Amino acid sequence: MTITAATALIGRALSAGAIDRETAIRAQAAIRASYYGSRMSNANRAQLLALRFGLVEA
Repeated sequence: MTITAATALIGRALSAGAIDRETAIRAQAAIRASYYGSRMSNANRAQLLALRFGLVEA
């Protein structure tokens, strides 16, 4: 999942009321963070959103 797709997913969840503003801010920061010192892969980004925030693509 690209950063663009992840951002859209977070935005949709926020608009739908599935997450609050603070959770959206934390999710945005998390998808841009490094993953053990390396750039996060698309697969790792999708897994992070699913496991940490409960956000999955429909």
